[in-house]
Amino acid sequence: CSMCNNTVHGCYGHWGSASLIKEIRQRIQPRVHCFGHVHDDPGHKYDQDDTGTLFINAATDLSNRPFKFNFYVDLNKH
Repeated sequence: CSMCNNTVHGCYGHWGSASLIKEIRQRIQPRVHCFGHVHDDPGHKYDQDDTGTLFINAATDLSNRPFKFNFYVDLNKH
C-alpha cells in the first residue's frame, strides 16, 4: 500500500484496520497520526492521498535501535 511500501505481507494479509484508515483519510484527516508495533517498517511517511497527514510508526526497528527524529506541527495553521 502507499503507507508501508509493500504489496504483500506474507501470510498475514495487510496489517491494520481498513475501517480505521478510511476514517483517518476521509473524515478525520489529522495532521499527525502516531501508532506503533510494526517493527519491520518504523519511521514516518506523509499520506499520499493528499490529506497532508503525517503517519508515524513509533515502533523500534527489528534490531531494537531507537528511531529518533523531530517534527513540528503549526497549531495555528488551518
